Amino acid sequence: GFVALFDGKSLDGFEQKGGKAKYQAEDGTIVGTCVPSTPNSFLCTKKHYGDFVLEYEFLVHGKLNSGVQIRSHSLKNFRKGRVHGYQVEIDPDVKRNRMWTAGIYDESRRGWLNNLQQNEPARKAFKPEKWNKIRVVAAGDSLKTWINGVAAADLVDSMTLSGFIGLQVHGVGRNKTPMDIRWRNLRIKDLGRHVWKRIFDGKSLAGWTPVGGGNWKVADGALVASNVRSERAHGHLFLDTPKDERSGVGHQAKAQRDQEVLQAWQVEPDDCQRARQSHRRPRERQEVR
Repeated sequence: GFVALFDGKSLDGFEQKGGKAKYQAEDGTIVGTCVPSTPNSFLCTKKHYGDFVLEYEFLVHGKLNSGVQIRSHSLKNFRKGRVHGYQVEIDPDVKRNRMWTAGIYDESRRGWLNNLQQNEPARKAFKPEKWNKIRVVAAGDSLKTWINGVAAADLVDSMTLSGFIGLQVHGVGRNKTPMDIRWRNLRIKDLGRHVWKRIFDGKSLAGWTPVGGGNWKVADGALVASNVRSERAHGHLFLDTPKDERSGVGHQAKAQRDQEVLQAWQVEPDDCQRARQSHRRPRERQEVR
């Protein structure tokens, strides 16, 4: 089930990365306050998550851009440790009238991946300078968001399959206007994680079964198929199903996890049908942890 990410009293379990914005626990909320002349700041979970259902509420100043990082990282060999990864956007500026809150932005990498330009109901669901609720479902290469119960972003992308969760306070340049954002009721349901696994060793057909006509071989690290004109049967090369996915504990764990993901998508009744129709099986094999 769900567990709290924030105990309501302290910042235990979090660590700050990036800029020097101020974070503190106050009255059951996490308050992030901007600081002039410092870059984007992030209060990040020490624990990493892969597949999950994440829910939280936020209240943000009308001029302060923000967001929540998911499956994110800070690596020494990437832009000197700069935080990067998927961000569930908080875009509150009504004068700009973009209103892409709950869209998915790729922080410090590729930029916008799924904005809400074509999703008017989600844009209208945002409540300026009031408490808003976000729901995120991450399952394999599928990332979905809801804002105040309205379906928002729907993205298929597998660049990063796990990482930390981070609360962003955006840099404000030299602006000295006091601005803050508050988060409350942060909770998560951990659904394990997907990982990439090599399915071809580059040397042999181990783990594969040829069916039908033609011939299969490995040459220079590649699978090579050949056939002759007289051969009438099509040739196929099928990937063998690992034993732990056919029976036993591995099969049971996978079935249980798939059911949890389906239930997570079905919590929003109005969006059940759309979630089922847009579902695509992840290309990765799951490793249950």
